[in-house]
Amino acid sequence: MSAIEINSLRMVFHDNSGDHVAVDNVSFTVEKGDVFGLMGESGCGKTTILRCICGLLDNWTGEIKLEGSPVKNQRSKDQRRRIQVVFQDPFGSLHPRRTIYNTLRDPLRIHKVGDERNRIEMAIADVGLEKRLLYRYPHQLSGGQRQRVSIARALLLEPEILLLDEPTSALDVSVQAEILNLLCDIREKRNLSYLLVSHDLAVIAHMCNRIGVMCEGKLLEDFTVDDLRHHRCTHPYTEQLLKASMVEPISACPVLSDQEGKGTPLEDGL
Repeated sequence: MSAIEINSLRMVFHDNSGDHVAVDNVSFTVEKGDVFGLMGESGCGKTTILRCICGLLDNWTGEIKLEGSPVKNQRSKDQRRRIQVVFQDPFGSLHPRRTIYNTLRDPLRIHKVGDERNRIEMAIADVGLEKRLLYRYPHQLSGGQRQRVSIARALLLEPEILLLDEPTSALDVSVQAEILNLLCDIREKRNLSYLLVSHDLAVIAHMCNRIGVMCEGKLLEDFTVDDLRHHRCTHPYTEQLLKASMVEPISACPVLSDQEGKGTPLEDGL
């Protein structure tokens, strides 16, 4: 059974100037335990797809299935629990006047989950933060720490699927490596499925099993990372993205890591 199945998804925005098709008849599948990456230029519709899946946008047409169950515009509480989101801007996604503990406590109370202190402390430990940070405010944390808090919040309800919306683009390069390694470790530990949105081919190539390339709301093609390494991508737009990313050729995908011995950040555009 697939983690996520998207069939003929279409999303149109309406304003005084007319209709704007943000997502145009897109179909793809994310298998359980896999990481599917959506890449393309800003405005191509990839983040809109994530927002349709998690319920931040409605009035889309087509079909969305989570682990075989069709999703409607109004989701059940269980569907909301099973799929969580890590947003691009960790500072913007955390309430500036609430401590980290209170921010993490909220989803547990909304879903009426008990043993909140133990769950929060376990989630914080899983993302490599100390318990003393629970009583600080977002502005008192570094960018990497704030993103770790965002990941901890997404893990609290024990989801099966994480939607990752440019999770490292607002961070310094060295911190990006740490967060990507953390996400890889968490996926293996918890057997999660990821749908990752990024414009950064280095991030996509490091994280994903399969890759989908989008342009102007359309999914042009999807392929495996092995196809990418051996230049088996066929669409001209994909070739343009590869050249723009200075990927020539990819003989192997180096492991991103931090300064604790997990490798070095990818260089030279990949």
